[in-house]
Amino acid sequence: MRLVVARFLARLIVIGAILASIGVEVVAAFTLPDRAVIAGVRGKPQRWNLSCEARSAVDWAAFWGVDITERQFLKRLPRSKNPDEGFVGNPGDAWGNIPPLSYGVHAEPVASLLRDYGLQAEARRQMDWDELRSEIAAGRPVIVWVIGQMWKGAPIKYKTPDGHKTTVARFEHTMVVFGYDHKKVYLVDAYTGDQQSYPIRTFLASWQTLGRMAIVGGEATPTSTPTESEAQSQSGAATTLKVYLPGVYKPAQN
Repeated sequence: MRLVVARFLARLIVIGAILASIGVEVVAAFTLPDRAVIAGVRGKPQRWNLSCEARSAVDWAAFWGVDITERQFLKRLPRSKNPDEGFVGNPGDAWGNIPPLSYGVHAEPVASLLRDYGLQAEARRQMDWDELRSEIAAGRPVIVWVIGQMWKGAPIKYKTPDGHKTTVARFEHTMVVFGYDHKKVYLVDAYTGDQQSYPIRTFLASWQTLGRMAIVGGEATPTSTPTESEAQSQSGAATTLKVYLPGVYKPAQN
């Protein structure tokens, strides 16, 4: 066993030396911690029956220092009969229906609008548990699509009038994950604005219903323009490719 480990470490050293020789920076591996909680993630209760996505989005943006009102965000979301392209229906209608009745919106249009506000936001599908924990451990809250108050839910195949196929579910809802430990997941619920916790198994079952949909990202993109000397310095600098080993998380960038 010791011989096998020694050979593996020797190979890593050789690979590292080869990558370094061609200008590739090998980033040290980080194992996921058993517990991670992000301080300062706060929420407010949603104002309309179906505005959870807008509420979660503006709470998430506020964590990164971008001030948006729920009304403003909801008004700017595109409207569509396809939740993958825009908000379906009237935000004030009853909760629990599926398209073509009033429903809500999925991750892609929300992430797109967050980017319009200067935030680094990316819609994700089939995100796994380790990836989610990696984001939290790196200090980045994650918006997730779940069902109701962490109910299991039932996925329903839906075909839009233009022929697009997607998955919807009754009582589609959003929350913002800000922590986890070996037993529970900690989230801000858009419905109440309160912090809540659920067993990991309960969370995973609910999150799975809509295909483990999420929005990940980070702080707002800087808007300042570099000076001419800074631009020349940056353009003349060598480009470094960073390689992250699988199964590890990338630490938050300062």
